[in-house]
Amino acid sequence: MRKTSSKPPSGDILKKSENKKAAPQEESNHPKRKPGGQPGHQGKTRKGFGRVDRCEILRPSDCVCCGQKAFAAVAVKVEKQSVAQLVERPIEIVEYQRHTCQCDYCGNIQTASWPQDK
Repeated sequence: MRKTSSKPPSGDILKKSENKKAAPQEESNHPKRKPGGQPGHQGKTRKGFGRVDRCEILRPSDCVCCGQKAFAAVAVKVEKQSVAQLVERPIEIVEYQRHTCQCDYCGNIQTASWPQDK
């Protein structure tokens, strides 16, 4: 006489013991490291192109708050971006200096836009 089980065939597979836990990691006096650069490690920074053939100053033209065109002569912040462009000579290095200036009329602080075609 054959007997059938109400248990599905997948239940016949031996299961690993769920009582086993992962081995505890070795406790040490050192705290876990945080992601990113670690204290004391010397980072690496891109050196750039080594030369600049032309420099363009980019200043805000119209205040987005009041529409005036007068900005303080001294920038609040200057950001630099070097771009290598193919020209008649093999490469021309252009450094754009994007100025952030304060409007003389309303005090709004505004940053010039980077050129779109570069």
